[in-house]
Amino acid sequence: MVLRVRPIANDKGNRLRTAVRHSKDLIEMKRAQVILTSARGFRVQ
Repeated sequence: MVLRVRPIANDKGNRLRTAVRHSKDLIEMKRAQVILTSARGFRVQ
């Protein structure tokens, strides 16, 4: 099953990228990675 996210606004994308780089919470970091990857059009397992 493939899920896709809606297009992400620049400000939200910046917050997600910051979470990927600087989050101390592993779950928050992984969720941000999945959302960004899906938004770029890649398939996420």
